[in-house]
Amino acid sequence: MEQRRFQRKSPFRTQPDLTVIVGLESFRARIVDLSEEGYGLETPRRLEVGCRVRLKGELLHGTAVRRLDVGGVVRWSIPSANGTFTCGVMVEKAAGAETFDASEPDYYEVLQLSPNADPDTVHRVFRVLAQRFHPDNKETGDEGIFKSVLRAYETLSDPVQRAAYDAQRPAQQQKRFRIFEAPEAAVGVEGEKRKRQGILLLLYMRRVREPRDPGMGLLEFEQMLGCPREHLDFALWFLRESGWVLRSDSGRFSITARGVERAEEMGPAPLADHKLIAAAGAGRG
Repeated sequence: MEQRRFQRKSPFRTQPDLTVIVGLESFRARIVDLSEEGYGLETPRRLEVGCRVRLKGELLHGTAVRRLDVGGVVRWSIPSANGTFTCGVMVEKAAGAETFDASEPDYYEVLQLSPNADPDTVHRVFRVLAQRFHPDNKETGDEGIFKSVLRAYETLSDPVQRAAYDAQRPAQQQKRFRIFEAPEAAVGVEGEKRKRQGILLLLYMRRVREPRDPGMGLLEFEQMLGCPREHLDFALWFLRESGWVLRSDSGRFSITARGVERAEEMGPAPLADHKLIAAAGAGRG
C-alpha cells in the first residue's frame, strides 16, 4: 500500500496512543492518520516494510470507546523531522473480540449494501432498518434481526473495524459459499445441481447488493465456489438455456427476473458439509 493512501481525512479526531507489538518487543505509537484500510502511525523507531505487527489499545468512535486488537503489515516507513518515524500499517486480521467467522452473516448482506458503500450511506441505511426492526416497533419489530443490523452497523461504521472486516471477508466468503468439500463430490447429478444452485445464489445476491453492476465472471465463480471454471460449463449452459442467467458480450454473467424467482424457490445453496447457508439470506427483505 502506498503512502498516499494514508492521507489524513478531515475532520480527524485525535486518538489515544496505541501499543505496537513486534515480536517480543513493544512500544507506544501515535495515530496520525486513518483510512478504510489501516493506520498511519508515528513511532519512536523505524519499522521495516513488510514486517508484521500487532496493535492494541483503544479508539474513539463518536462518544464510544472501542477496544482495538488487530494484526497488520507495515507497507511504508519514512523518517520524520522530529527524529521519529511515520509508517503505514495495513490491517491484516483482527484478534480477540474483533474476529469474524464463516458462520456469521455477511454484514454487507445484512444491511443490503455494496462493499463500496460510503459512510453516509451506511449510516442512512442503518437508521431505516433500525426503525423497522427495533423491538419497540409493534408492527415490524424483530429483536433478532435488529441485533444483526446493529452488529453490522457497529462494524461497518467504524473505519478501523471495517478495514479489519474487509481484510478477512474474501476468505470468509469463500468458506461460506464453497459447495464441495472434496473434488470427487463435484461429479454426478447431485454435484451439478449444487453448482447451479451456488451460481444462481451468488448472482442473486450480487443483483440485490449492486443492481448497477450485477455481473460476475468465471474467475469469481471459481474463487467463491471452490470449483474450477472448466467444471462450471455445464451448469452455466443449463442456467442460460433455462433463461435464468444471461451472458454479456464482455463474458460476465447476470441473473434474470426468471432466475430471481428460481433462486427464491430453491433457497440458500448448500455448504460443503451439506448444511444450508442459513445466514446467506439474512439481508433479504
